[in-house]
Amino acid sequence: MRIDQEITERHAAFAKSVRRLRKDRKMTLKQVAEQASIDLSGLHKLERDKAGNTYIGTVFNLCRVYNVTPNELLGYDDNDMRSICGEEMIRMNAEILLMKKQIDLLQTALANALATSTINGYRDVSDGLTAAMKKIGAIRNGSAAK
Repeated sequence: MRIDQEITERHAAFAKSVRRLRKDRKMTLKQVAEQASIDLSGLHKLERDKAGNTYIGTVFNLCRVYNVTPNELLGYDDNDMRSICGEEMIRMNAEILLMKKQIDLLQTALANALATSTINGYRDVSDGLTAAMKKIGAIRNGSAAK
């Protein structure tokens, strides 16, 4: 399941949690709104799942008032977070590995450019870098570099 789908499904649970915590503590909407420094009508909308996106500051203020963690307020446990983030983490890790490979190639190209510039007497490092990049392109394409 995609993260955005999970967030949409969890929004109603968040609204219920905010309302339940307020009721459990026998607090009025006005008391919570004042203590959390949020708008009374905004809190009312939030509890009815009509508020749209909620600012992170509002979440933390409500956590402070209810004396709970953000995960508790949002209705998550550690297993939920692992399953929600799992797919996204796998995708991000693959992108990071690709970037690391690209960085390695660029570092190799730069080192080759510096070495080629010095050995072959190129006018400047950019000539050596161009030569090194051509060599890397040939290696990537599986042809012999000249």
